[in-house]
Amino acid sequence: MHPLLNTLKNLSETASNVLPFLEKYDYRKEAKAEDDRYIPMDMLPKTLQDIVESLLVYCTPLITRDDNLPQDELLNKKNMQIFIENLNITGDSQLTHQLQFIELEPIHDVACYLDELGLNKQARLIGNVYEFAGKLRSSSRANCFGAVDRNQPPVQIHFTVPPEELTEQERLEAQRYTEFCGIFKVGVPNTAQRRALYDEFKAILACGEKNKPHLVIAAAICLMMNKRSYGKPLAGTYNHIRSTVFTSLGLPADTAKNYVQGSTRPGVTPSLVKHTDQATFLLEKAFGKTR
Repeated sequence: MHPLLNTLKNLSETASNVLPFLEKYDYRKEAKAEDDRYIPMDMLPKTLQDIVESLLVYCTPLITRDDNLPQDELLNKKNMQIFIENLNITGDSQLTHQLQFIELEPIHDVACYLDELGLNKQARLIGNVYEFAGKLRSSSRANCFGAVDRNQPPVQIHFTVPPEELTEQERLEAQRYTEFCGIFKVGVPNTAQRRALYDEFKAILACGEKNKPHLVIAAAICLMMNKRSYGKPLAGTYNHIRSTVFTSLGLPADTAKNYVQGSTRPGVTPSLVKHTDQATFLLEKAFGKTR
């Protein structure tokens, strides 16, 4: 097993072991305590500090422990990004298949508990691991990799980090995503669906220009504006939405400017009809898997 996946397996097992404590005991007092002297005795036999350290040791070196992992085995952002980049290049489906035997739910659950306790930084580190593993598992189950078809979209991972830790490129990406979200009406779709749609748009563009991905995206915009089944979540004119979407994806603002809101309807020229099937699949993939 790959060292990073072995670390993931160990984190999953640790998360499973500490979940009963997080479910049974009220750790809110300890989470707010500034000194260990204020830790209530009913927190024992395992304190919140013990729990957090037992989880974070798989993500980052801890000065309080002498069993820290080697740098290349840590589930940190750098190592996870390297893993993803290598996977997108090699398409090693056998490697991702190993994820099917690792329980991810305990990792998600402990991240939620830590976030509820106000331990946002710690929750973010664990949550990023869950995002990493979850996307890889989804890609594996969808058979996105293989030596035969190299046109499959690459794995896209969205890591959550505090603003002060963002690189210039990450700040630009965050700004673009914020711009993208401006096309939606308040409350629809939900945040997970917005992120999924943005990632799907980026993924299809990464596949290359052979199948005219920008026209698939334009068709998807028209479908969201015209079909009630999508809840008509977009606010503004087609040209405004189109321009915002493509600039948020790093493309010129005039991309697909010759098309109109009705271009997915038969008889309207210029036409996006032949791209509607792929656009429909893209929308169902983005919205359906996050509902």
